[in-house]
Amino acid sequence: MSIDNSQPQGLGATIEAGFRQLLDNIAQLLFLSWMQPLMRFPRLRPILRQSANIMSIGRMLVSPYVVAQLAIATMKGSTNAAIWWLVATAGLALLDGLDGPVARNLYLPKGAPNWPDMLDRPPDQARRNCVTDIGKGIDPLADKVYFISLLGAFWWLTWSYHGTVAGLVFTGTALWALKEELALVKLSLPTEHICQKLGQEVPGANHYGKKKFFAQLLAMAGAWSLAIWSIDNPACFMWAVGVITVMARPLATRSLGLHTEEYRQMMRDHVAKFQQPYQQPPFRHLLGSKLGMRFPTV
Repeated sequence: MSIDNSQPQGLGATIEAGFRQLLDNIAQLLFLSWMQPLMRFPRLRPILRQSANIMSIGRMLVSPYVVAQLAIATMKGSTNAAIWWLVATAGLALLDGLDGPVARNLYLPKGAPNWPDMLDRPPDQARRNCVTDIGKGIDPLADKVYFISLLGAFWWLTWSYHGTVAGLVFTGTALWALKEELALVKLSLPTEHICQKLGQEVPGANHYGKKKFFAQLLAMAGAWSLAIWSIDNPACFMWAVGVITVMARPLATRSLGLHTEEYRQMMRDHVAKFQQPYQQPPFRHLLGSKLGMRFPTV
């Protein structure tokens, strides 16, 4: 089966470009307008450089608490509190869309020293953004923590208010949807390690992955909104199952296919460069590789 490596075309490409531009404008208004002038000060640059990663880590830590409060308020019937927690949950989703524009558009001023780990760019390049390989791994991990928190809380609500049969159906659908997510996580660590060995840039999320996450958010936002409105209404359960099944899982499969093809191409590059097949190191080395540690003996 051939893998579709094409980018979105036609109306889809126009909508995606417009959405990306909207996120860039929001990031400029909320963050970049005051962060970029601070980049003139050398002492602040290391902190500002990691600002996008800090946003992702903060979202990863806060998501379970916010979603738990949303579930508690919904089950208690506190409509006003549930709406506010739903708004906070939507704010976390917006923050996910803004860490990328912040990393891409926050840059060193002209004449500043180069970033030490960005070896794939010319040394005389004046404008260098704050995209890091670690950030490319943290951002999708934060997405998965966020989505699994929403999924787990909604699973609790489904079992409590819609019975065992609905709970089993939702559990099966969730596990089926998360199968590709686990495969993506399993593929990400060796991908980052082999990129380090080859001196290549770690590939970021593709457009299928972004659309998949948007479909997951659509499923959870619609389901929680219906649950707040009428917690006993089975429409909230049916909406979540339907959107995850019809939209999110097929997009996850396409995203995994593209990442798998990228990984296979890297293995072919490894053979061409080192004249030997790539051998995956132990998990502790892969984890250290993700954190920026080098293992030349592997």
